Amino acid sequence: MAAARRSAVMLALLVLLAALPATSPVAALDGADGPLVLRVVANGVSAGTAPGPTFETGVTISWSYRVTNSGTANLWALYLWHDGVGAAECPDRSVGPGETVRCTASSTAEAGEHHRAVQAWAWDDAGSVVPTDRAAHYAGTGDGGAPDPSLDLEAFVKGEDADDPPGVIVAPGAPLAYRYRVRNTGNVSLVGLWVHDEALGAITCPTLTLAPGERVVCAARRPAEAGAHAAVAEARAWDASGREVSDRDLLHYVGAASDPGISLEGFVDGFEGDTPPGPRVGRPGATIPFTYVVANTGGTLLTRVRVRDMALGSVTCPQRRLAPGASMTCRAETTARLGEFASEARVSARAGTVVLRAFDPIYYHVRNQPRIHHLDLEVTVNGAQADTAASAPAIPVGATAAFEYVITYTGNNIVYNLTIQDPFMPGGAISCTGDRILEAGESLRCLASGPAVAGPYASLVTVVSWDADGRRVAAEDWVHYYGMA
Repeated sequence: MAAARRSAVMLALLVLLAALPATSPVAALDGADGPLVLRVVANGVSAGTAPGPTFETGVTISWSYRVTNSGTANLWALYLWHDGVGAAECPDRSVGPGETVRCTASSTAEAGEHHRAVQAWAWDDAGSVVPTDRAAHYAGTGDGGAPDPSLDLEAFVKGEDADDPPGVIVAPGAPLAYRYRVRNTGNVSLVGLWVHDEALGAITCPTLTLAPGERVVCAARRPAEAGAHAAVAEARAWDASGREVSDRDLLHYVGAASDPGISLEGFVDGFEGDTPPGPRVGRPGATIPFTYVVANTGGTLLTRVRVRDMALGSVTCPQRRLAPGASMTCRAETTARLGEFASEARVSARAGTVVLRAFDPIYYHVRNQPRIHHLDLEVTVNGAQADTAASAPAIPVGATAAFEYVITYTGNNIVYNLTIQDPFMPGGAISCTGDRILEAGESLRCLASGPAVAGPYASLVTVVSWDADGRRVAAEDWVHYYGMA
């Protein structure tokens, strides 16, 4: 019976995967705010703005995608999809703060103008998805007489083409004007024009039809909100045969008061070592990398930005100026020595004549052992360790079956983004007593419950986490019970 139940679960999973659309498997993730920055290059030429480079029909296009983590958190399990091309190859699926991963793919040039969505996404330490979108453009030379519908969208915030962060700067609460310029770049008429901003919703346009070469400007107006904001605008339309064409564009702005502000976050080997003893990093003689993420949190330009580590000295930064809402990653390194270490990262900058400063502690320790990762998982039902059918407790049908999941990290460092996967228990039904980060010897206790079902119950529970190098660390445990009718 247990084997039959497992087979049924696998069959249901395969049916679900087969039902996913082939052209855009991440439609549900479109346009979410996040720190990923995406650049698209075709055969060495930037393809991020229309009309993009021109290629002879039939030649191979080598696509290159540069994905940069502009935020302060580690991101994991990077995946990139290019509509019409497919999944890209990424040599490294973990992206630390300030790091860049280059992914690649290839396709064959087709006649006409092409504007396709490129979507990348990863997961942060809390298990939340972090997506980004960008359009890839190119023109293929060939027969222009065949029907070739296409559409181009350019979105503007306060009159600026704010594709890249931070975008325009505006005081919170001030009115913010949005414009969406849509042009029919194909050779056939389009109908049913639909424009949507993932932050604002549907956008009203003065016309729903576009002749070849015709363009229309749609508009919206909203008060600005505080903080950095990013959104994706999308336009869709259809030709006479019902073929859909679409395009997307990014919008950014920062709602910030005129008061200046600065923040600093230091990382050692990708870890946030704010409290002693900090993470275990390297081994004696190894090189330990340090990164320092500096962000302009105010509404004025910062100049003379300098970062210093009190143990390492001056830190190398890519620039000395930061626009409002912008951030940068500075770097340093040292050679690992045995022992426990403490330091403090400091940043200073000027906003006009005002001097700003911020500080962040850094702790770490070095041991003469490699990193060891191992998880222990124990699942009980109504207090019983029901690893086998023989040890399964009997529960009356309809009575509560209370599950407890205890995960213990028995390694010597830290694992992140711990997730419990129980095929018969929705993820939202499992509650945990702590965060999803485990240090050496630390445990996490999670609970779930539901009415007992009739007959034998068997579930293989899996717990998954990742280490600082993006490696998967997992454990499994069976749980059984018998539902008495």
